[in-house]
Amino acid sequence: VIGTEFPIAKLKSVSKISIIVALPESMGTLLIVFFISQTLGFSFFDSMFLALAMSITSTVVTIRILEELNIIRDRSSTIILGVLIIEDIIAISALAVLQSVAVTTTGNSTNVDGFIGGGGQGGEIPILKIAISLAVVGAFMGGILVLGSRFIPTILDRIAKTNDYELLLIVILGLAFGLSFAAKLLGLSVVIGAFLAGVLVAESKSAAVARVVTIPLRDVFSAIFFISIGALMNVSLIPSFIIPAIILILTSFASKFLIITGILVVKSKIDGTT
Repeated sequence: VIGTEFPIAKLKSVSKISIIVALPESMGTLLIVFFISQTLGFSFFDSMFLALAMSITSTVVTIRILEELNIIRDRSSTIILGVLIIEDIIAISALAVLQSVAVTTTGNSTNVDGFIGGGGQGGEIPILKIAISLAVVGAFMGGILVLGSRFIPTILDRIAKTNDYELLLIVILGLAFGLSFAAKLLGLSVVIGAFLAGVLVAESKSAAVARVVTIPLRDVFSAIFFISIGALMNVSLIPSFIIPAIILILTSFASKFLIITGILVVKSKIDGTT
């Protein structure tokens, strides 16, 4: 449903600023949270995974808030969505590096030289995995947007002309679940696959109708999503980790806020805007 609000042209209009903001914001937050985690006594791997998790913003939650505030169609919301997509790509690359580090780990000791490319096989694997991950992400997103936009909108428009809204809903769901499944197989977030399905729907002339017939299902799945998140919580463990959690949350929030604010202030001065 969110994707139907963002045709390809709209995404292209904010692609540059999204990259400019997302890269330093994600990497800067990751490094800061990593060092804070190390200071709190977490292991190397725990610190890395915590830093990666805290450097990425939840796409589902963020978009839901933007919808409730009724600003989902604003240009700023489009930029936020672009930043979230870039963050997902960075996450996939970072996970490839962490997975490579795990290969060089024996017992409880970690070959840090392998992580930073200190020669041998350990220094080669991360680069190869990053390249493969980026190629997969690029091929998946590019292929869907370039090839899919040529055929899917036409098919949807033909179905919409029959006024069979049940069939239209089934086709849209099939497209959303299909691309989500493909994204999952490639190691990407299912959110990316579903969003790209919505973008293809947005390219059709029947996008407004498609949005109306899918909104009820959107609300159902949103409720299930938050229920599933709550079901994963082990309340008995909260007292043990509440202090480190608060510190890391505040660190992540402050890092993102300061980095993004600094970037946008500098860019506005360069562009001569307020």
